[in-house]
Formats: sequence, structure tokens, C-alpha cells
Amino acid sequence: MRLFFRLLTECSKRHYTTRENIEKMASPAARTQYCRRSQVADLRHAWIKSKLGLRQFHVRGLAKVQMEMLWACFTYNLQHWIRLNKFRATAAVT
Repeated sequence: MRLFFRLLTECSKRHYTTRENIEKMASPAARTQYCRRSQVADLRHAWIKSKLGLRQFHVRGLAKVQMEMLWACFTYNLQHWIRLNKFRATAAVT
């Protein structure tokens, strides 16, 4: 019975946040900001998932998962930095 009550409480909390989110997203300014956010963040997450193959974590524990994600983000940033420097070098030569 206790588990059932906990599940109901969690579902009602989730329903409340969903309702709250729908009200917040009703304004055009919020929708514009959300669209801009998705273009920025989702590209990087999709790149990490597809290029690094990080669809699920290979370790257990919050600290280890955070470290694995840190390495994935570091790899993304390093490769992006190398690509930008290569572009700057070719632009300076021509």
C-alpha cells in the first residue's frame, strides 16, 4: 500500500508540472526561447550520441557517470576547437 501511495504522489507531482509547463509554454516568447534552446543544446547531445556512441553510460554511480559525461563533453569541445583552428588557418592562408 505504501508503494502504491508513493506512485500516486509522484504521478500527481508530474501531472502538476506538466500542467504548469503547458501554461508557461502558451506565451509566444516562451515558445521562441524554447525553440532557440533546442537548436543549441540538442545538436551537441545528438553529436555525442551518434559520433561517440554514448547512448547509455558504461559505469554505475553518479560520480562515475558524471566523469564519463565530462569526458564526452571534453572530447566534443576539443574536436570542435581543432576544427575551428583548422578553419582559421586555411582562412588566413587564402
